[in-house]
Amino acid sequence: MSAVVDDWPPLIGDVDDITLRCHPAEQFLADAASQVDTPPRFRVGGRVLLHAHCHQKALWGTTGTELALRLVPDVELEILDSGCCGMAGAFGYLADRQDLSRAMAERVLLPAVRGAPDSDVVATGTSCRRQVADLSGATAEHPLVFLRARLLDQIQPFAE
Repeated sequence: MSAVVDDWPPLIGDVDDITLRCHPAEQFLADAASQVDTPPRFRVGGRVLLHAHCHQKALWGTTGTELALRLVPDVELEILDSGCCGMAGAFGYLADRQDLSRAMAERVLLPAVRGAPDSDVVATGTSCRRQVADLSGATAEHPLVFLRARLLDQIQPFAE
């Protein structure tokens, strides 16, 4: 999605009809929940650490993800000012980049995860979740996985 928003316009030209509809899925959930008479109900939350992927922070910000996570009653949400997790796709797996990758993760992200063992860790990027798992042993979930696990009511499919 970031390629569509960031790379397509200079390569293809005016693609606003597509790029203006590109948002993280959590943003769509937050928007939909605010527009229905009966929004989804979630089991009461706890402490959640949120690390957002670099592309998301650069292109959309974290507001949509934050709003979706705040649908969980009594959630204590901490948005980590962690910059990049250090993985950046496959960057952190390259032998000559592993020390730098670890140093980036150790700046804020990993100390926060280790310092809050009873917290849920939520990360929007696949590589971010892998970095947390590989370097801390903790499990980081995508925000939608976190929300699905706390959903109290079955969501009905959209009408055709």
